[in-house]
Amino acid sequence: MSKCELCNEVHNVEVREEVQQMEFKGVAFVYKAKFLYCPSLDELFEDETLLNENDKVMKDVYRKKVGLLPSYEIAKIRKEYGLSQKALSKALGWGALTITRYETHQVQDKVHNDMLKKIDKDPEWFLELFCEAKEEFSQKQLEKTIALANQKIISMCNDKILNEIKELYSDYAVDDDIDTTKIRGIINFFAEKIDYLYTVKLMKLMWYVDNIFYQKFSRSVTGMQYQAFPMGALPIGHTRLIELPGIHYIDDSMGRRFVCKDAKSIEAMSKDELQVMYLVFEKYGKLSKDDIVELMHGETAYKETEKFAIIDYKYSEDIKI
Repeated sequence: MSKCELCNEVHNVEVREEVQQMEFKGVAFVYKAKFLYCPSLDELFEDETLLNENDKVMKDVYRKKVGLLPSYEIAKIRKEYGLSQKALSKALGWGALTITRYETHQVQDKVHNDMLKKIDKDPEWFLELFCEAKEEFSQKQLEKTIALANQKIISMCNDKILNEIKELYSDYAVDDDIDTTKIRGIINFFAEKIDYLYTVKLMKLMWYVDNIFYQKFSRSVTGMQYQAFPMGALPIGHTRLIELPGIHYIDDSMGRRFVCKDAKSIEAMSKDELQVMYLVFEKYGKLSKDDIVELMHGETAYKETEKFAIIDYKYSEDIKI
């Protein structure tokens, strides 16, 4: 129980939600507002807190209606870069309180809205903008925001490539539950162990890891599906997956030579996965490209699969370990 601001009596004050009709800046819409209910006077009322909250809700509904970012999305974008309201305003070259106003009661104009959308969708552009204003920030803030921006760049690149690969999977009646973290870990594992590792051999090693793991645990490590190419098994979308963030290669006279610059990614592998990876490395890692291709051509999985067709994991049971 508390003292009611409307009747000045002490009683339970109930919070109720009511649908409100509104016209704001010439646009009509409805939104849900919260009110306090006084049973003594049988009336709804707003205290200062609810008045501000309802104003924010109303303006967010309006913003979404006209294609502007609502306040909570502005706050989400800002937090992704680890910035305060004042700091983001500085980075964008706006007045110190601009973002504070946009996250509370003021509706942004289209120019500012487009800029906020751009920093959300183009972290590289924001990073450039932020670094131009580096004198405005402490070293700690610079390091924090640059690290978060780079994380966002990597994540977006990862998602883009993954979606492109999944699009390729739509042409086949197969699952597309691909784990890019595991792909990155396997590639860096072999790149760290093998000095001269090129695409053809790498793809065969990955096939052996996935299939031997499937033999043991009834599932693959990466979730990838492989096709039977003349040079052996290749995962669907293999030309895109090697562009994933954290995977590095050097183009030389022999082709793409993979190097490990992200050994930390190997830590994402489970104990069982690492055990299979070491087994594959010990058995096949020292083979030349031609030897591993010849070995694969002798596998039941390859012999029983038509050219360019998907290699069924059921054949993993025939791999001799």
